[in-house]
Amino acid sequence: MTDRYKKMALGGIVFILIMLLIIGIMIFKEGMKGEFHKDSMAADYFDVDRALNLKNQCDKSRDGDACLETARYYLEGKHVHEDRKKAAHYLARSCRYNNGDGCFHLGTFWYEKNADRNSANNKRALTHFKKACSLGVENGCRKIEILEGK
Repeated sequence: MTDRYKKMALGGIVFILIMLLIIGIMIFKEGMKGEFHKDSMAADYFDVDRALNLKNQCDKSRDGDACLETARYYLEGKHVHEDRKKAAHYLARSCRYNNGDGCFHLGTFWYEKNADRNSANNKRALTHFKKACSLGVENGCRKIEILEGK
């Protein structure tokens, strides 16, 4: 073999190795996303990354807005399997980090769970509606009036 062919063969091998490395990184990255999944191919790729980033922001930065958005992903089953328990967990964190909308939606979660008129769920809902109201969410104030029968 001449030097020219050796260089071409070596270039081809290097190209293949680089491509395998890129594919390996992509597979590893997908594995790191855990429960987040793609609903369609390329269109949602950045949404999945956004969802994962929001979840990480909530977990690490105590960002109430990020927690609320993460809860919405779980409620809607968008990019994750629908899971009301996880949604409630992230709504609670959102409320803990003083996100009024998170408090309101958590109150709504407990209010809707109150179909049997369980007073414990009613108290939970009222507590979260009061916090939402104190954080400036008007719908929270209206729900307080409904629950307290005013």
